[in-house]
Amino acid sequence: MAALAVGGGSLAWRLIESLDRKLPWWPPDVFAVAATVLDEFDGMASTTLAGHERGDHRGWRDHVARVAARWSGFVEASAAGALEAAAWGEVVGWTSEPRWPSLDSAWSSLLTFLDALAAGEDGPMVGGPLDAAHLLLAISDEASRSLCTGEAPKSYLRMAGRLEGQAHESIATFPSRLARVLPKHHTPETGFTLRSICQYLALIPSGGVGVRWMPRVLKDDPVSGQMVSGWSVLIVPWPFEVPRSWFEPEERSATHGVFRLRRGEVDSAPDPVEVIVEILRSARAASRRIDMLVLPELALTTEEADRLLDRPEIEGIWLVTGVQVGPGAPWLGDVAGPANVALVHRGQDPQRFIQAKHHRWRLDQSQVAMYGLHGALDLSRSWWEDIRILPRSLQVIQAQPNLSFSVMICEDLARQEPVAELLRAVGPNLVIALLMDGPQIPGRWGSRYATVLAEDPGSSVLVLTSLGMSRLTREHARSQGWRDEHTTVALWRDPVGGERKISLEGDEVGAVLHLRMVSREETSADGRTKIGYASSPTLAGWTAVRRRATD
Repeated sequence: MAALAVGGGSLAWRLIESLDRKLPWWPPDVFAVAATVLDEFDGMASTTLAGHERGDHRGWRDHVARVAARWSGFVEASAAGALEAAAWGEVVGWTSEPRWPSLDSAWSSLLTFLDALAAGEDGPMVGGPLDAAHLLLAISDEASRSLCTGEAPKSYLRMAGRLEGQAHESIATFPSRLARVLPKHHTPETGFTLRSICQYLALIPSGGVGVRWMPRVLKDDPVSGQMVSGWSVLIVPWPFEVPRSWFEPEERSATHGVFRLRRGEVDSAPDPVEVIVEILRSARAASRRIDMLVLPELALTTEEADRLLDRPEIEGIWLVTGVQVGPGAPWLGDVAGPANVALVHRGQDPQRFIQAKHHRWRLDQSQVAMYGLHGALDLSRSWWEDIRILPRSLQVIQAQPNLSFSVMICEDLARQEPVAELLRAVGPNLVIALLMDGPQIPGRWGSRYATVLAEDPGSSVLVLTSLGMSRLTREHARSQGWRDEHTTVALWRDPVGGERKISLEGDEVGAVLHLRMVSREETSADGRTKIGYASSPTLAGWTAVRRRATD
């Protein structure tokens, strides 16, 4: 590992040099350096970790907490305009006991270690500098708690040049090509990795995958700055009919073809926007409060989505919907469609989030048969979805202090690369998967991959398909002697309550999921515990929604 650092080639060394070797006062910057050291030099295997060598693990944790409290207090006071060099000197030089290093002492140990490696010298890899890196990581992680839980004032972000209400790729001040740091919600309690010793911050791989974190949680925002005990999510499996004629072949070779989904009018079908607004009104009559409206993959066109966003009925509601972007649609700026994206938007807010699909849908022969598409698509070959793959990124939305969510589109749930590492690092409370698929019953692929995310990073997962797409499987189910479960349009999985399937009956057109936020105690691999902030949305039940009778 030392060879990586010869000649100053270590990324950690470059980070420190960019700081002019000075210990920064901004906790995420220190975290970035310490986490990079542990990652580059296999610190998880080499460091003795957390005071075990002294036989005083509790004393080490207490030291971390006390130094972190002083540090975060200094930053919050500085945010109020009381930044003083003398006060910072007191923070970095303070130690709870002589046997535990101060911030300044641990930083100096890192400098000496990296300088020696840059000079081509072999330094000790066990204990010493790597223990110092772990101590700095733990303290900066704890010192960032209020920033990540929404307890810090707006000026906290502003101090690092971050404007509230805007999306960020990192809360560290380094160029994103060097290091990215973001808040996280869940800490995996299995394995022994860098992710398992970080409670509030995550080191994000600085590869080609982008990330945007939206910090809606601000202490002095009376709406988004409140901890929530529950959420009401309206799911509508639109469209209710998917004609097989929508699947049109574009081109073909001897082994495969390309198809495009051309959404057209269904005979006598009402305006989708009017249908969805009507269902929303019915849901409010039945459940009073609706926090989020979720529609499946390709539920709307861009024109329909724009009209829905203009409706006053969605004011204050989070909208998550799949959208088909046509070749000439202006949604993607200079990038031409067609594209398959998810729109995330809070009603009446100016900012939209676009999560693009990362993988094309490949319909193999068995799927063509299952959906009864052999009249449109040749059974002798596989068919690829005709969409443009946009630059890959992950959107992480902090909706409340104890609730963050990300959205995935169909194939991306099963083929999580290249965002899997990023998703597990951030650990959002909730992952919403929008599908065009058959019934969402236990044992199918949606269920299997939801289970993976519920285990690591510990996210709750909502999987939703359209009723129209699910209905296409009815004939195949009968021919195979299977039970017809086409009305099972959604599946819920969380690490507390397990898995539940959600089915519609009779004239039901949607369901309001009643989510309860369950506080969990999560313990990192170095023995630090967080309570309350590690919340898991669990499904307490749901209320079926029927369309209201029209006059």
